[in-house]
Amino acid sequence: MGKFGDLFGMMGKMKEAQQEIEALKSRLEHTGLQAKNEAGTICVRGNANKVIQDIQIDPSLMTSTESLQQALIPVINDFIQRADDWQRAEIADSIKDKMPNIPGLEQMLSR
Repeated sequence: MGKFGDLFGMMGKMKEAQQEIEALKSRLEHTGLQAKNEAGTICVRGNANKVIQDIQIDPSLMTSTESLQQALIPVINDFIQRADDWQRAEIADSIKDKMPNIPGLEQMLSR
C-alpha cells in the first residue's frame, strides 16, 4: 500500500485544509478592518472579505468632486491592500501544517 497510503494521507490533509479554509471564510466576515487618510478626513471600514461597510468623509472634502475622488481612491486602495494582506497571512497560518510538503507552495500562499 506504500504509494497509495501516501496518496490517501495527502488527500486527508487536503480535506482538513479545505475545512480550515471554510472556517476561515467565516472569520473573514467578522474581522473588521479600516483605512484612513493621513489627515483623518476619510475613513473606510469593512471586513477582511473586502466588503466595504462604511465610508466616512469630512464635509470639508465635499467642495469638489475631483478632489473628493483624489482623496478617496487611495484610502479605498489601502483598505483593499490591508484585507489582502490579512487574508494571505491568515490562510498561510491556518493551513501550513495541514498541507503536504510541496516545494514552492509556501511562497505561493504568501504572495
